[in-house]
Amino acid sequence: MIAYFSVFNLRGVGTAEFILMIINPIGFTAICFTILLFIRRTSLFYLSVFAVSVSLNFLLYLNILYYREFTDFVTIDTLTGGAGVFQHGFDFGSVPVHLFDFVYWIDIVVIIILLLLKKIKFDSEYMKFSESFGYFSLSVAVFGINLWFAEFNKHQLISRRAQSDKTYVVRYLGLGPWMLTDSYYTHVIDSQRKEANKTY
Repeated sequence: MIAYFSVFNLRGVGTAEFILMIINPIGFTAICFTILLFIRRTSLFYLSVFAVSVSLNFLLYLNILYYREFTDFVTIDTLTGGAGVFQHGFDFGSVPVHLFDFVYWIDIVVIIILLLLKKIKFDSEYMKFSESFGYFSLSVAVFGINLWFAEFNKHQLISRRAQSDKTYVVRYLGLGPWMLTDSYYTHVIDSQRKEANKTY
């Protein structure tokens, strides 16, 4: 959320859009973590939580560095294929790393320190399926409300605006949903290209 206001120019206008920018990371992040509650093995559960935390932080920080260079967000096309990140002209060495950037990794650092100090105790008792499903359903509901509010405020956000201006999706839904939306449209375009090539 800090990056939304200090790095990304999301062009939020009005109270409703600023509220969405503040709350939109909650639903998607909650879904990413509550789905892990269904894992029964203790070691796998904690490893998965750490892996998801690092992945989400990496996704955020990669977008921060990329945005500083190109004033744009990372897409599937810029990560893979002919428009890969490095082929696209992106050079990590040319992007200024700010002293303030440690904030984006502070949760991972704290977790590692607590693990080394043995302050985090692994609980071998897993959560009941009904409780896990309840938390997961709540997180989906939160994201669903976010999505409904976003669509209400900006009609056809996913179906039309996402293809013309990615800032809309990031502003209303967040980076994670933007990457999923971009993945879907990339798949659709690739499928259309393959079908078109078959006709020639």
